[in-house]
Amino acid sequence: MNKLRPLFLASKWVGLVLLFAGLIVYTLFQGDNASWFLTYFFGLVLLFILVLSLYRLKNWRFVRKFNKQEYFAGDAIDIELLLTRKSHFPVSYLLVRQPIPNSLLAGHTLRELAFPFFKNTLALPFETLEAKRGIHRFAPLELRTSDPLGLIERSITTGEAETLTVFPAYFPEIADKLSEAAPERGKNATHWTIKKNDNLHGLREYSAGDRIASIDWKTTAKTGTMMTREFENSAKSRMSVGFFGAPHPDFEAALSAAYSFVRKMVEENGELRVALFGSPSETLDFNQGKKHLSELSHAFAKIKPQEPAVLLPLLQEELAQSEHLLLFTSTTSEALLREVHKWGENKVTLVALQENGPRHPQIIYLSKMALSRRKGGF
Repeated sequence: MNKLRPLFLASKWVGLVLLFAGLIVYTLFQGDNASWFLTYFFGLVLLFILVLSLYRLKNWRFVRKFNKQEYFAGDAIDIELLLTRKSHFPVSYLLVRQPIPNSLLAGHTLRELAFPFFKNTLALPFETLEAKRGIHRFAPLELRTSDPLGLIERSITTGEAETLTVFPAYFPEIADKLSEAAPERGKNATHWTIKKNDNLHGLREYSAGDRIASIDWKTTAKTGTMMTREFENSAKSRMSVGFFGAPHPDFEAALSAAYSFVRKMVEENGELRVALFGSPSETLDFNQGKKHLSELSHAFAKIKPQEPAVLLPLLQEELAQSEHLLLFTSTTSEALLREVHKWGENKVTLVALQENGPRHPQIIYLSKMALSRRKGGF
């Protein structure tokens, strides 16, 4: 259709010119005042349409404004479009079309109709969308207008694409829910706290995100530079958290639980090793500080399900490196249970989501209802 649009536009102009030429011929043969008046009037209308058709839609500039800087699954996305131009050239109407990414809402397009006339600034609010986890790419806008008589319609695709990242739903009280789901484990060990190695390794300059408690005030007073204590760390001194992303209806819920736990630990300046088994699989090591939250959240936003046969070898490699792995999963398949049983409960703790049915004694089961009060949603 877009390829035929120039031909269709040219045919309209040819039709108008032929009509005007026929009117002139008729007037020359008729010769009365009424015929000449009709010819002049139609000539003015044709000139008016010609002038309006010369206006370039490229003169419009736009900015998408989102109501928030950080989105979690289930949030409401409100988009406002700010259109500006330098001139006050009269434009009868402007139809704005914003295609929505298929990853957010398949086959949907936002539409807004405006009547600029002489205005050079327009603020157009679009309908509210529900945020879905993922990385969504908004395509350029399509602007469409025509002359007041609707004879010559024109459209243009303008602007640049823009990416919106939506993180999994965040449940800050996930550690408390884990303790409630496994009270017998909480009596003898602090499973849901960060391990720390208290062997002092050295001093370094303070950087944003470091814990206030780690500042060496005595050295800071001597040197005049804020210094922080750096502790000796190893891979085994860090908590290891994993997510086993096999295809399952509860994939998003389990991912949200894993993300909530990891984010909560990072916000408390913990040291973590995070292993994401999915598509793509990724391993992240975090020192203390919140500066890694963006990298962490993007990794959770882009992960997709992957077949267990592909993930199990990666899980074996991770278990060989970790002292103890807290593994969140969307499914408790026989193959996964055999792998966990082979390593033993001292090596891996499995966390799954299940509402009813038989339960394995070595698995911590979280209820989706327990994650109902959260930031974002499933």
